[in-house]
Amino acid sequence: MSTVNTVNTIASVTAEPLSAAPGTEITLTAVVLDENGAPASGATVTWVSLNDQTSTTSDTDATGVATYFVQSDTYAFMPYAVYVDDDTSTATLTEARFYDANTPRVFVPNGMDGELDQYDVAEEVQVIIEPFEEVRAQDVLTFWWDDIHSFTKQVTDPATDFPLAINISNTFPPACLANGTYELFYQYIDTRKNVLVSPPWTVSVTGGVLPPTLPAPTFPQAADDGWINKREADAGIQIDINYTGMLVNDELAVTWQLYDEKHIQIDTLQIPHTVVQDDIDRGYIELILTTDQVPPVQSGSAQAWYTVTPANHGDVQSSIVGEVGVDTIA
Repeated sequence: MSTVNTVNTIASVTAEPLSAAPGTEITLTAVVLDENGAPASGATVTWVSLNDQTSTTSDTDATGVATYFVQSDTYAFMPYAVYVDDDTSTATLTEARFYDANTPRVFVPNGMDGELDQYDVAEEVQVIIEPFEEVRAQDVLTFWWDDIHSFTKQVTDPATDFPLAINISNTFPPACLANGTYELFYQYIDTRKNVLVSPPWTVSVTGGVLPPTLPAPTFPQAADDGWINKREADAGIQIDINYTGMLVNDELAVTWQLYDEKHIQIDTLQIPHTVVQDDIDRGYIELILTTDQVPPVQSGSAQAWYTVTPANHGDVQSSIVGEVGVDTIA
């Protein structure tokens, strides 16, 4: 008889690299925590291939980490369900992607040398995806800026949708342009569920912004279940922001992005806010999105983040991304 785990949970699962050449190896890494939030040593992690339902296990080390190595001789998309012992309630999903060398890479026009210095970052950073032979209407394409942020689009008309330009400076979190080295690639799924993955384009940001240091926005209406429903949205969607050292006249630039059930981005709002004394007295900034600002969505989600230009002329800072479920259709 199997024993269901009621203590340990999976904190994260990552793949390295995110897009690999066929014949090489991808390392899937799961981090397991115990009921106290400490690394769980000796826990058994189960890895189930969703392609053929085969499973294998590996145990966590002293740091709570378990690994699983995946290989493929051909291009492939290999999703896995990952959970602790036999407890499928702890399951999370991850993917191993082996790219098709014939699928065009993305490119960054002002980073063709593989580097984005301070002058490049000061310009508008875009990613371009060229048209390719397989693309058809109704197919779905998802672009990743490493594991930080993604953009998903359903193709309407290949003749007009491509080349596809994705504005990183204005629609991706500032963390994407923090100093570091990033893999940029996309995954393409046709209407028959065939998958192609592009080879990665590697770019190093050397003149970037600081990494996110401020707390993520919160959504008090979703505090009980992680979702904002129609009744709550009809009253106005509330976004709360609180950070240490808040000053009157701090300038905030808040971004809200709304996604449908397929994680296709359907709306982006840029919300400026200047901190006033009422914000200080309240202890946090309260922003309200009205019903006319939020398109209806069923079983969707939203992400929000912000940057702060301090009134005391300190360094511009950015926040972690906050996420919430959104369902505004009765």
